[in-house]
Amino acid sequence: MAKEEKGQKVMVEKGEVTPIQMEEIETGEYFTIKQIADKLRYSVAWITFLVQERRIKAIKPIGGRWRIPKSEYQRLTTEGIPPIPREVVKPPVEEIEVSEEKTKQISPGAKQKGEGIKFPIDFTKLFGG
Repeated sequence: MAKEEKGQKVMVEKGEVTPIQMEEIETGEYFTIKQIADKLRYSVAWITFLVQERRIKAIKPIGGRWRIPKSEYQRLTTEGIPPIPREVVKPPVEEIEVSEEKTKQISPGAKQKGEGIKFPIDFTKLFGG
């Protein structure tokens, strides 16, 4: 754990911590990203990413390195690393349901329901036929 003089005010460039965690940092009770990475057995790059994505609470003093409060490290050891939300991918559309009313608007000469609706498409311009 890194130490600095007690009671020293820290000017923050980036990041967010709670007021209690800020007191910890000001009294020198904090870890660096490398120390956390070594303790939790993750890469420095991954911990840096999690800090920048605000999954791990930390601050970066002006002209300094990221500081992770002792209480945040304790939270990580009990709760684990917070997951990164995954983007939900929608399945591809295979069918489109079209009402009979819309079908008649699109193609007035279309066949009735049950016989299959055909929309004439001219592919000659597309394939040069």
